[in-house]
Amino acid sequence: MKFISLIKNDGSVTYGDNGSSKIIGKGTLSLENGVAKVENVLCVKDLKHNLLSVSQMCDQGHTLTFDSHECEIRRSMSGKLVGITVRTPNNVYILAKIRGETCLIEQTNEIWLWHKRMGHRNFENIVKINKNQDVKLMPKITTPSSTICKYCQHKNKTHVSFKSKEFTSSKPLELIHTNLCGPTRSQSFQ
Repeated sequence: MKFISLIKNDGSVTYGDNGSSKIIGKGTLSLENGVAKVENVLCVKDLKHNLLSVSQMCDQGHTLTFDSHECEIRRSMSGKLVGITVRTPNNVYILAKIRGETCLIEQTNEIWLWHKRMGHRNFENIVKINKNQDVKLMPKITTPSSTICKYCQHKNKTHVSFKSKEFTSSKPLELIHTNLCGPTRSQSFQ
């Protein structure tokens, strides 16, 4: 990563631990051989890592989606993937993949992304929605060769049936004492 343009700028940046560093300049940063660029980037003295401001990325028309493993950076208007960050054990997201304006995501990943977005909907229904153009900006999607989703499998798994009733009531609204959750390891109050 290198600056395409840099204009001298005064001020300071304050970190989460209330430490601060002097701003040297502000400019445009080229990412991955000019494929993508980030504007209004601050060059900060003594800063050992490049940091992206989530609020500034949102202000520049991006949507950031965080989960426990990564963060996807997409253009808000087109939904095109711009970059992916990976979470480290220190709870820092590091920019791992950078994409240009065109989306370079694989076709097979795109169907799985829409499968998740639509609440793990059936693949045939997603293809039908795509064919009818019911969703704006949805790319052309075909059914993947393997349609096994671990979350859908877990959701559709049959449950073990409950034990038969040991006690029944003989009249309406009769008080019944029963064990609802099975044996527990906690000690009872005595």
